[in-house]
Amino acid sequence: MTAAGYINRQRSSEDQRHWQLFPTEKALLLYDQIITEENTSLQLCLQNFTASERKELNRLFKKMCANLETHWQKTKGQKQRIEVQ
Repeated sequence: MTAAGYINRQRSSEDQRHWQLFPTEKALLLYDQIITEENTSLQLCLQNFTASERKELNRLFKKMCANLETHWQKTKGQKQRIEVQ
């Protein structure tokens, strides 16, 4: 996306190992179109769900996010070793 001109990368002032990503003007021009497409897709995905099913799905997604956040907090700052088998 950087090469296509949609994202600018900048080193973090707090941690030089990290890159911060910022949308360019080119990307911002597409923002409304992307959001509209995303909302349409979500409506299609959920069209046959009852209110209680939507509520349960939301609860499960929150649980998944909490799991990821917990893992991220535990491993933040640790070097990850990836082994290929």
